Amino acid sequence: MTFQLKASSKQRRDISYGKIITKSFDLGDVGLIKKFTRVNITYRMDGVGPSRMRVAYSIDEQIWKDLDNVSDNAYSYTASIPSKRSYLNKTNGVDRVASFKFPKRTSGHTISIKIFYTSTGDTYGGVGGFQLSDIGFTYRAIQRK
Repeated sequence: MTFQLKASSKQRRDISYGKIITKSFDLGDVGLIKKFTRVNITYRMDGVGPSRMRVAYSIDEQIWKDLDNVSDNAYSYTASIPSKRSYLNKTNGVDRVASFKFPKRTSGHTISIKIFYTSTGDTYGGVGGFQLSDIGFTYRAIQRK
């Protein structure tokens, strides 16, 4: 199953040095335990190359964790093992989709995504013109609780 969140052009806002945290989505049924496999984030950002826009997720409002990248519009940076972090690449102002995989056995009732700017050790400069268009989840229903 997939679930997509769409944003209209009126809802888009610039978060160049801030963060976006989605609400906790139950994807239509809070009583159903879901196994999450992938999240696709459609966005645009000025410039080219790596950025410091980091992506994390939270299952059932627990701690924030990092994802594994699976597309050219995303990359991982390992500052210290095993601290692997997921980031978005700059898109030169064009809409792109970044795909991330959830670690195996990622399951729960609800999910949240956080996209935020990290300036620690910033060698890539700031980011400008960041706009989030939509977020899509791929998941499988496991069981009803």
